Amino acid sequence: MANELETLIRQIVSELEGAKSNVTHSTAPYTTATVDRDVTVEDYPIAKKHPEWIDLGQGRDLSHITMDNVMADTSQWMI
Repeated sequence: MANELETLIRQIVSELEGAKSNVTHSTAPYTTATVDRDVTVEDYPIAKKHPEWIDLGQGRDLSHITMDNVMADTSQWMI
């Protein structure tokens, strides 16, 4: 039984390692806005101090992330 379990674990690890090599990285489908000044430690947390810097795309900002919106259509939050 232990030998079968070890064989199964080795097979899973091998498949996972193979899957890692097939992953392609792509750029985000949107562009990020630039901030016209240097961001410093004092600017953090950005979501609280500068929410206008955060653009979710499709004309949405942080105020669009509510539990009701997420539950209504989870696919809209996928990137």
